[in-house]
Amino acid sequence: MTREKKAAEYEKNLVKNGVMALEREIEHLRRDTEGSKKKIIDLIRFRDMMSKSIKKADDENQLNKDEISKKNNEIGQLKEQGRMKQENIAELLRQIYKLEKDRDRFSHEASKANANLM
Repeated sequence: MTREKKAAEYEKNLVKNGVMALEREIEHLRRDTEGSKKKIIDLIRFRDMMSKSIKKADDENQLNKDEISKKNNEIGQLKEQGRMKQENIAELLRQIYKLEKDRDRFSHEASKANANLM
């Protein structure tokens, strides 16, 4: 009976040590789990911030594209206006040349008429 009692106490101590080891392991796993949860929360927060940053950058890119498109349209309009003004200037120069020729012709005719009159 004493032998059985000692064997039972030995088993009891073994089981106690096993339970204590399991409790330490559970506590260690609990700490690891808490650390992992914190890392996951931080990563989710970082992902959300990055998503917001990407969205903001996309919005700014779209605004820039729209502005570039507007500027290109303005450039096209200004080029067209410049071309039209150059054509207008060329036409005015042709008219000036014609008027100068007419003036010279009329001046020459007037000189002839004055010479004939004299």
